[in-house]
Amino acid sequence: SLDIISVNGTGIKATETLKIIDSTINVSGNNGAPTGNNGISGKYEVQLINANLNVYSNGDAVKTTLGKKDVEEDSSLAEYGNITVDGGTYVLKSSNSDGIDAFNTLNLKPDSFEVSTENKDRQTAEASFKAIKAGTTISIPEGAGTIIADTTATMTDGRATYADDTIHCDGYIEILGGDITLKAGDDGIH
Repeated sequence: SLDIISVNGTGIKATETLKIIDSTINVSGNNGAPTGNNGISGKYEVQLINANLNVYSNGDAVKTTLGKKDVEEDSSLAEYGNITVDGGTYVLKSSNSDGIDAFNTLNLKPDSFEVSTENKDRQTAEASFKAIKAGTTISIPEGAGTIIADTTATMTDGRATYADDTIHCDGYIEILGGDITLKAGDDGIH
């Protein structure tokens, strides 16, 4: 097990692939505050296998950092930027960004997965506060456990233009299993 306090930066950051297997990890800032940036990130891939994660971040709680510019500069990276969650228990919270964000594909098969986002800095609609987000595909297969996603704290002054979605993908969403509860500030599934 590992407790990480990151005041100004990211709790865990891999410049290529990050694998967390059979581990208990808590990531936050000082005294239960959020980290200064992202909670956990890997550029090309993040694999979370039977992990027990509790992450509170100011940026994305879990993400791949590969971006469009990287792919434009090197087209061989087009299939990277994926996150796999297989088994384990996860509590992810972002105070000013996304809960989990995969550049390409998110495969989500946890035992228990609870993710929430807020908009504590009252940012505008250009920011992103999605709970579960992927660029091309979100897959929740048979055998997935309990998934709770909550973006209601992104709303300020009623239904503001910067409230956000609980499950959001720019491509395909496939849900074949899981016990899913969505509490949406904007769209439940987009």
